[in-house]
Amino acid sequence: MNKAKPTNRARLALPLQSILLILLIGGIGVQTLISCSSDDSDGPPPPLVTSSSSFDGNSSSSGGDGGDASSSSGGNGDHFNPNIHYTFFTDIRDNKTYRSVTIGDQTWMAENLNWDPGTGNSVCYKNDPANCNTYGRLYDWPTAMGIDASFNSSSWSGSDVNHQGICPDGWHIPSNANWNTLIDYTGGSSVAGAKLKATSGWNENGNGTDNYGFSALPGGYGNSGGLFSIADSYGYWWSSSEGEIYGYYAYHRSMHYYGDEDVDGVAGFKSYLYSVRCIQD
Repeated sequence: MNKAKPTNRARLALPLQSILLILLIGGIGVQTLISCSSDDSDGPPPPLVTSSSSFDGNSSSSGGDGGDASSSSGGNGDHFNPNIHYTFFTDIRDNKTYRSVTIGDQTWMAENLNWDPGTGNSVCYKNDPANCNTYGRLYDWPTAMGIDASFNSSSWSGSDVNHQGICPDGWHIPSNANWNTLIDYTGGSSVAGAKLKATSGWNENGNGTDNYGFSALPGGYGNSGGLFSIADSYGYWWSSSEGEIYGYYAYHRSMHYYGDEDVDGVAGFKSYLYSVRCIQD
């Protein structure tokens, strides 16, 4: 059955598992989800690395974690596009190395952040270090932003522009504006997902074409209660842009496995644990 496409860049929905979790936990009540789209004028403002070198495709770099010689997340590196010219850099905080790629006028990490800040709420999917090697770490929004955990349930009201958060020096958490620029450049929200997803690693042949070397993998999500779900099928990435109401929400982007070419954007609970992709200042 063909899935109906949204008319703008956002879907007003969380995964089914998330909805069930909300109903089970209770106490928060029915929450309003907010779409995020650079087409929506009523939304929020589109809201030092030591070594640098370059290589193509799956060439290896020093460093990494758990014996992974090619990168700090991304497993054995087989999912990276061999036709893309990547660069790499070392995060001097833990000597992990990362691929990066230039897409239009932006330079993005080509893999998810895998840095343990030692504070806040940050874990490997299902608490398995092997998943950090593949997908990077999962973070709640305050941890990703490097702000106090109290902002999980209250408005932070800070600027989302070039906010470093837990990214390495010279990099920052992407704002809604940064994400929208990427999505526009790669064809718009209705097709960008296929072009940004890796060519392997997605469930049920849900792989993308990875035209630009963004090489997105489905890292799933978690929550503060210890629930983890849908790795291999869904990927979620934080933005630095806060939702406009209540204080419980921040924007993120998601991609899916089921033949879906979309990149979705909604404002969801800050307490959820999502992946982080840093963008260069």
